[in-house]
Amino acid sequence: IGRAEFEHASRATMSDYRFNRAFVSASRYVRLPVRRAVLAMRVQAGWVKALGSTNAAVGVAGGDPVLHPSRRFYAGGSQSVRGYGENQLGPRVLTVDPNLLRGRAVADGDTSFACGNTGPALVACFAQRSDSLADRDFVERPLGGTTLLLGSAEVRVPLGGPVVGALYVDGAV
Repeated sequence: IGRAEFEHASRATMSDYRFNRAFVSASRYVRLPVRRAVLAMRVQAGWVKALGSTNAAVGVAGGDPVLHPSRRFYAGGSQSVRGYGENQLGPRVLTVDPNLLRGRAVADGDTSFACGNTGPALVACFAQRSDSLADRDFVERPLGGTTLLLGSAEVRVPLGGPVVGALYVDGAV
């Protein structure tokens, strides 16, 4: 089974996010002579590049061209590299709820902020509050990547009735 996808988004397609993207996937299933076992193999590869005109179209000044997160490649999870959380294999960034940094009180409907809302005072307040953050206050968010190479091999063996055993190896970059 094979699949190839090619995408182009530009001013000509009336897209704000402008990019070229390619993705290919191939799978093969081979029946083995031992106990009706099946060898399943899969390989996937992807590449995406944001076009320079994206920044002007979305109102970002300078810097590298912006690529919408939905067009990036992600790996990890039950349909990718098992043993990793969904989309958690690859580049990630740590985030903190801004309300924790601002010192926002939420009890009894109070929505006041201990830190100011703008300027240097806000930055100083953030720096002071960041010392009191616990590990649980940080949340990992996947960034996705601009390239993907993923491979998987699995042997599935019927064990009796509806129960099937599987040995597998997955990997991705």
